[in-house]
Amino acid sequence: MGASAAVGAGSVLTAASQFNAGRANDKLAKFNGQLADMQADTAIKRGAFQAKRVREQGAQVVGAQKAALAANGIRVDSGTAKELAIQSGMAAELDALEIENSAALEALGYRTEKHAARLRGKLDRIEGTVSAVNTGLRGSADTYQTYRNIRR
Repeated sequence: MGASAAVGAGSVLTAASQFNAGRANDKLAKFNGQLADMQADTAIKRGAFQAKRVREQGAQVVGAQKAALAANGIRVDSGTAKELAIQSGMAAELDALEIENSAALEALGYRTEKHAARLRGKLDRIEGTVSAVNTGLRGSADTYQTYRNIRR
C-alpha cells in the first residue's frame, strides 16, 4: 500500500510543479512584455527629441545662411538665396523625419516583442496546466497499477 501512495504523491508533486512553472513563466513573460512596452515608449520619445534637435539645428543653419548673405548685400527673400534657405530647411526636415521613422520602426519591434512575450506566456501557462493534468492522469493510472500489483 505504501508503494502506491508514494507513486501517487510523486505524481501530485510533479503535477503541481508543472502547473506552477507554467504560471511563473506566464508572469515572467508578462513582465518582459511590460519592459518591451517601456522600451518602445522610450524609443519614440528619444526619436522625437532627436528630431526636434535636428529641426532646431536646421533652423539655425538657415538663419546663419541668411545672415551671411544679407551681410554681403544679397537679398535673402528671393532668387538663389531663397532657394538655398528652402533646400537647407528641407534637408533638415528630411533628417528629422528619418529619425522619427527609425524610432517608430524600433518601437514597432519592441511592441512586436511584447505581443510575442505575452503569447509565449499564455502558451507556457496552458502547457503547464496540460502537463499537470497529464501527469495527474498518468500518476493515477500508475498508482492504480502499483496497487493492483501489490494486491496480487
